[in-house]
Amino acid sequence: MNTSSDIRPDLDQHAWHQEGGFFHGYINGVYYRMICTPEELEEVRKVESAGKETPLDNDEVWWTLDMHGYVNPWDELYGEFESASPFEEDVDFEPRRRIIALNMCLNPDTMTWYGLERQYSLLMQFRRQKERSNLLKQRLFAHGLDPKIEQHPDTRKRRAFAFEIGLNPYSATWKDIHKTNLELHKVVMPEVLASRARKHLSGKAMNFGDLLQKALEYYLDSHEVRET
Repeated sequence: MNTSSDIRPDLDQHAWHQEGGFFHGYINGVYYRMICTPEELEEVRKVESAGKETPLDNDEVWWTLDMHGYVNPWDELYGEFESASPFEEDVDFEPRRRIIALNMCLNPDTMTWYGLERQYSLLMQFRRQKERSNLLKQRLFAHGLDPKIEQHPDTRKRRAFAFEIGLNPYSATWKDIHKTNLELHKVVMPEVLASRARKHLSGKAMNFGDLLQKALEYYLDSHEVRET
């Protein structure tokens, strides 16, 4: 697996650092993004400092996160919520975290490894699949979503495209997806032309990259014919 440990940032004497409103760092010698939020770190500090004369400092809290099983980003721990992709071994930990969060109907942009562990444990308290399914439906309702609409092919396709390019699949619109595709392909075009592209792609099983490739092929083929 190409893990996040392939990039080992120098954190000086610490095993953690704070960036973008989240804590990131080393757990069992492996570097992970999105370990916990500051609020979640305080939860652990409160529990682990109970009965002690002084609260644990951040380094001590991080050690307990690692050693006491507060976070578990290990492979295949999340069972049915893991990716079923045959390319799972080529997915590093950050996409994997987002996939697990999405499969558990959680926000992949904000759900940390600490949060995943707690939410997964909450789900697994229910022995019956029906009870777990009901909890997942409640999470969808919390996002303002209708579980029936979520099963519609068009909705699933939009969610998949959004997720693939790093957008929040629960909130991204087709306009957001096509705009981001333009930016990813470093294409600048007038809004009128962009609107035509969005209209053409609506309801089709292709993304902007596919459309751009087809357009370039057509353009080049037509000019090659003229030149011959």
